[in-house]
Amino acid sequence: MRCKACHYSLANLTKNRCPECGRAFDPNDPSTFISERYQRPTLRQYLAVSGIVWLGVFVWLALMMFPLDAQDYEHLLFVGSVATGIVLLAWMVDLIPLLLHAAWKLRQLRR
Repeated sequence: MRCKACHYSLANLTKNRCPECGRAFDPNDPSTFISERYQRPTLRQYLAVSGIVWLGVFVWLALMMFPLDAQDYEHLLFVGSVATGIVLLAWMVDLIPLLLHAAWKLRQLRR
């Protein structure tokens, strides 16, 4: 079980209070803590989903802007390269707030 406020592990504690944030919990009342079955998405999972979504959006947009003929392979390579570049840029824009949040959390832990 984990704390609802800070996700600190509440296993094997002698008191019914989170040592990290001080929030009280009752081991017999599941509404006062988070069960182990819940797991927050990891950064890797978030970035994988984000990258796939952005790739799909920009490939679709690129194909709508530049319709392809069956023999136009150079055009396809150009559209794929532009879409990949845009997806990488969008992915980096998604990554910046996550990194800033992680740095903020590390600073809090070091206090």
